[in-house]
Amino acid sequence: MKIITISQQNINGTQTNAVNARELHKSLEIKKDFSDWVKAQISRAGLVKERDYITVPQKGVGGKFDSIEYILTLESAKHIAMMSQSKKGKEVRDYFIEIEKQYMLQSRGNSNELKAFVEILAPSLELMAQTQLQILELLKQQKPTVHNVTNVHTSKTTITQMRDATETEAEVVFIDAVRDMLHKHPDGLNQSTLLNKLGRLRNDKTSRFRLQKYTDVYWSVSFDGSSYTYNLM
Repeated sequence: MKIITISQQNINGTQTNAVNARELHKSLEIKKDFSDWVKAQISRAGLVKERDYITVPQKGVGGKFDSIEYILTLESAKHIAMMSQSKKGKEVRDYFIEIEKQYMLQSRGNSNELKAFVEILAPSLELMAQTQLQILELLKQQKPTVHNVTNVHTSKTTITQMRDATETEAEVVFIDAVRDMLHKHPDGLNQSTLLNKLGRLRNDKTSRFRLQKYTDVYWSVSFDGSSYTYNLM
């Protein structure tokens, strides 16, 4: 069932998955005026124009006033949906996550499609490349197979297992680092603290995307109105 349209938009010079804020407002069944609501959500979520959203002026027709459309990145739309703290908000967020998972499953059968998807959703390519080089160097030193790398330490994290699956090497590193960190903190960690302990920037879109991607797979997430808290499953 289609809840809201997800389209490709050029935001900050990159083609990225995005949604129309007006359509999100309608899907969340918000009664408040759209213009006031969207400005409040942008302020509350700390969204940055041209990075997390763009505006598109609409020319009035037939004497109507001009209007402004707000186009949000998918990540920003998910945050706003969760901030609504309603059943409808959770439904919309879960829909976004499911669409991303379906896209990943479809892309895994084609390396070119997977490469394009990574280019769209992983702006921190330099960091990924550095991590992959570290892994290749470790593999060269240890001379194991891809299936048999255990307890290999890097300067930032620990690789507890290399999988012959669909995750990239960088994702494997990230997943295991998060699981190790959450294992040390059984009461959970909020997003900012977790990313800080992993040596990641708070606004690292790649890390935030992976936290969302593997929610309910390796860890769960709760939202208290101000921050996301992750717990190991």
